[in-house]
This record gives sequence, C-alpha cells and structure tokens, in this order.
Amino acid sequence: MADKLPAMPVYAGDWFKDRALRMCQPATRGIWFDLLLSMWTDDRCGMVTGTLRQLASIAGCTEEEMAAAVADLEDTETATVTRRNEKVTLTNRRMRAEYLKRKNTADRQRKFREKADSPEGGPGERNKNVTAPISVSVSISPSGEASASCSEPAIASTEPPPPEPPPDLLADDPPVLEFACSGKTPRWVLRQSHVDDWAEAFPGLDIVGQCRRALSWIRSNPTRRKTANGMPRFLNSWLEREANRGGPRGGPGGVSSARPQTIDAVNSYLGESR
Repeated sequence: MADKLPAMPVYAGDWFKDRALRMCQPATRGIWFDLLLSMWTDDRCGMVTGTLRQLASIAGCTEEEMAAAVADLEDTETATVTRRNEKVTLTNRRMRAEYLKRKNTADRQRKFREKADSPEGGPGERNKNVTAPISVSVSISPSGEASASCSEPAIASTEPPPPEPPPDLLADDPPVLEFACSGKTPRWVLRQSHVDDWAEAFPGLDIVGQCRRALSWIRSNPTRRKTANGMPRFLNSWLEREANRGGPRGGPGGVSSARPQTIDAVNSYLGESR
C-alpha cells in the first residue's frame, strides 16, 4: 500500500525527550530501535508480532534479552504490548496512527475511483441517448417572401467530465468536531474515521474528550491556529503526549472522568509546539 521510502526519519529530539523511553534499560532501547526498523520496512505498519524467539531473531538478541526488553517496554509504556497465546505484539503508537491514516486515505481514493469509473458515474452515460433539439428560424424578405431554415446544434461530447472530489461531509463518515484553521483553508473537520483510527492507536484514551480540549485551546489561542494540513499531525501529537503521560481515559459512554484543566495549564503543557 505505502510507497517505499529510502530512509526512516529519526528525530533526535523526540528520541532523547521521550521520558518513557529514557526510563528503559540501554539494552531495551537498542532492541526497540531494531524493532522500529523492522516495522518501518514492513510497510511502516507500526506493529511487529511473533514469539519471543522470533522477535529475538529480528532484533539479533537472545530470547532472555528479548523477554526482559518486552517487560521493560510494557512497564514504562514505551510501546503497547499485547499477548495472545505465545505470540507477543509490540506497537509503536505514532507509526501505527500514521499507517492507519494512510490506509484510510487510500481506501477512500480507491472507492471514489471505482464510483467514477462505473457506468452510472458520469452524466455522459445518462444523457447519451437524449435527442438534441433542432433549431428552426423563419425570416421574411422586404418583398414579403418567407423562408425557413433548420439547424442542429453541435452535440456535446458524451465523455463525462473529470470527476469532482467527494463532498467534505460524507454520509458514511459523519463529522465530530470542526476546527478553525489558518492559511487558505479556513476549517478542518474531525471525522468519525479519525476518531476510530486514533482509538485503535491509543487504546483506552478518551479521543473525543482530548480533541475537545485541543479545540478549546485553539479557540483560546487564535494566533496559534494550525493549517488544515497540519491539524492531523497536531492532534496526533496531542494524543500521543496524553497517552505517554497517562492522560484521561474514557469513562462510560466515552466521556472523560478527569476534572477539566485550565487554559493556562493546557498552554503550559503544550509549550511552544506548533
């Protein structure tokens, strides 16, 4: 699905400022980096699954070292660790969220192309059997003689025009929140598909509640609005920080049970990130 990239971007600041990662043992950090490289080469899916022996083979370590690294990653919440039978799945939340976003976009584009290529996709197919009207004109000469002429207008091409992009608010993907943006596009819509993708990437986190907090912060800081293209990255970073610091979890009905924070506290937490 994804296009192949020659290199994996590694941001030194993110690596050294990640508190959870810094709490891991040096051996764990080395093993985790090898696993990240494996995730990247595997379609940048953000997940790797296998037995301890298989994971150890990928990271080039012993099975005992891999078991210790998995326990370390789980204790510090550096990675999302799930176990099923003898299989262990390690998930990098940031890479997984970006993968799901790319997959969702590719699926939408594929469905739109299939709809545009269908027989009912364009007006040309619907109007190709319609008879064009004939124009009749009558003129009278100064001597009183009348003459008539008929003409058929040029028939427009039956080829359908280029398909228009899908509407902003799709019936099968309802909007959840709307964010004011800077730049040429004045708004960005948070859809249910975004919420579903982030809910899978950040299990247990109150996605809608956190996005409402981000919306409140943007409304209180209009000079620091993001562009429409930058909104997904902004919210993904917001959610990742909350997940790493053990942010509010979803209560009954997906509503956060944590007490609301002040705008000053949110500003202090967010810092100067854009």
